[in-house]
Amino acid sequence: MGPRTHGDLVNAHASDSPTARRAATDEHDAVVPSSATGIVLENGTIVSHGRMALVALGLMATTIAVFAPAFNAEFILFDDPDYVANNMLVRGGLTWQGIRTAFSPHTILAGNWHPLTLISHMLDVQCFGMSPRAHHATSVVMHASSAALLWLFLVFVTRAVWPSFVVAALFAWHPLRAESVAWIAERKDVLSTLLAMLTLLAYLYYVGRPSWRRYALVGLLLGSGLLAKPMLVTIPLILLLIDFWPLRRFGPRGHSDQPPSIAYQSAGLWKLTFEKLPLLLLCLASGVMTLVAQRSQGAVASLERIPFTVRWINAFEVYWLYIGKTLWPVRLAPIYPLHGGHYAVEHGLLSFAALAAACLGVVVARRTWPHLMVGWFWYLIMLVPVVGFVQVGSARMADRYTYLPSIGLYILVVWSAERWSMRQRLWRLPLRGLTVGVLAVLAALTWRQVGLWHDTVTLFTHAVQVTEKNYSAYNTLGTGYLTRGELEKALEQFERSIELLPENASSHYNRGVTLSALRRYDEALAELRRAKSLGHRPAMCELAIGMTLLQMDRPDEAIKHLAEAVRDDPESYEALAALAQAAARLDRIGQAVENYRRALALRPDGVSAMASLARIFAMYPDARWRDRREALRLAEAAAGRTGRTSLYVLDTLAAAYAENGKFRQAEAILQIALDRARTRLRQTPDDATLARRFETLTRHLAQVRREQPLREKPSEAPW
Repeated sequence: MGPRTHGDLVNAHASDSPTARRAATDEHDAVVPSSATGIVLENGTIVSHGRMALVALGLMATTIAVFAPAFNAEFILFDDPDYVANNMLVRGGLTWQGIRTAFSPHTILAGNWHPLTLISHMLDVQCFGMSPRAHHATSVVMHASSAALLWLFLVFVTRAVWPSFVVAALFAWHPLRAESVAWIAERKDVLSTLLAMLTLLAYLYYVGRPSWRRYALVGLLLGSGLLAKPMLVTIPLILLLIDFWPLRRFGPRGHSDQPPSIAYQSAGLWKLTFEKLPLLLLCLASGVMTLVAQRSQGAVASLERIPFTVRWINAFEVYWLYIGKTLWPVRLAPIYPLHGGHYAVEHGLLSFAALAAACLGVVVARRTWPHLMVGWFWYLIMLVPVVGFVQVGSARMADRYTYLPSIGLYILVVWSAERWSMRQRLWRLPLRGLTVGVLAVLAALTWRQVGLWHDTVTLFTHAVQVTEKNYSAYNTLGTGYLTRGELEKALEQFERSIELLPENASSHYNRGVTLSALRRYDEALAELRRAKSLGHRPAMCELAIGMTLLQMDRPDEAIKHLAEAVRDDPESYEALAALAQAAARLDRIGQAVENYRRALALRPDGVSAMASLARIFAMYPDARWRDRREALRLAEAAAGRTGRTSLYVLDTLAAAYAENGKFRQAEAILQIALDRARTRLRQTPDDATLARRFETLTRHLAQVRREQPLREKPSEAPW
């Protein structure tokens, strides 16, 4: 008895039941070579569904282990504050109002409209609070799930277990994945890719037995993916490639002497293209929405800033640079800046010629090696939205942009190696051993790369070491030091960034904020005004100028700038709280109370507004403004938020206790505050402001011991 052919396998399993026999004779139905207990491979072996599930779970578990360092990472001061840490919509958790706001076309974040991504962050906050660990864990699990779904999809359509596993493992464990998975702000990558994998499986379900309901499922999943990140706009073209191979839906006999993975009704290019038309229109709408959103936020770079010549040269070059990073994933950084003057036309032409030659080669080989064309064009097509023809931001390239496109390269390489090893059987086992070794090395490199995403300073210290003239990395490294309170180190990084790009408004702004913290106020004001003239966000600049003037004890000037900041951004908690502080300094208590309340309406957990309003209600000499119950409620809430570490909050809490006649509690709180102030004075004995605060706390302690309430105007406070 001769070997069983693919047709024998299909017919044998098609005749397992009357239902299967009827399906096999229906010209509209596809027949997936499978049995009741598993899927039939190319060699006739049946892999059980249970074994497939175990492999998928094992792949997920290993992927989670590789990305385990992310569980201990912090929020990075690189989009994470805008997306999560300081985003009041997200911090409010999952609510119906929040969902409606997320879907509003006016809710544009960092130049993008991606409501499902925002909702996923809101759900994290609802379930786990603001812990970055939870956000990281969610992203890691999503990534691991995408890898498992990719493996299942490839096995279903190719019936080749080992190559499918290797492609999924390369996708899961490659160091280029670290940025997408370990960066909380890139949740949009992992969420959209998870939905993309589900879209591919739904498409396979549709192809098996076409119907409008199954097609609608494909459209629903693709639309959901676009609502997470518009990178999926090229998916309809990827589905056409999959039609060519491995589904082989083009023509009546397929494209090679190898059996197709699915039997199907023959179809031509135009029919299959027309089939994708609704999906293409959906993607077109998403693309237009994205472009409008990015332009409205000023995220799209002008041709004056980055000329079209630079764009097309860079676009063709980065295709090869990404391949280089894929083959040799070292010296990875979160940002690679685009320098307008460093691109030669001949380099662009050479890159284009090489791309054209590669395209011609895979097209010529499409009948005997169809995976070459599919893998190569998968890579080229999926990168089109992010290669820079429409330049968004200042990055030349980004590791995260390879997240989905890299799958095409892995298919190209892995299936080519598998085909070669089938012909050179002596090399089959050594090649698989080498593959396992490569995967182990990649997993180790990924573990290390993920560890670099632990915090802002660690990540961007590495970035400035592995890139050249990276003004953006120096700027972000400075913000990391600034947050840590290492002001001199922060100033050094901002100055280095300005040296590399003198017109970088963000670096001037950050330098101004740092100079203000160092009490070099005149220099700070000059830098902040320079940042505003260079186009930095006016509301932020006016706020920083106003805060600096407040520190200079010039509240009458400060209030003008702070009022301008509120006009530019009426929903800025910081601007409203600062405006209230300036009004209080000028003894405009009504205006101060109103703006503190507006600030708390925007951010109910805002400690500075809570404490300052409590202080007015507890201490203001005019009894019309005192409210002892509200003062105590606000002061206790502020103390709970700070863990009773802030001297200002502790003094305010003591004042609230005293106003309510609880003098013993007030005395105990002031004693804690004095002990902490004394410790800090030993560490910084020359701090005149801290010395004045120590004197104030000492005076207040003496008063509460005499059971006297505390009275103070905001203009008299040393805070």
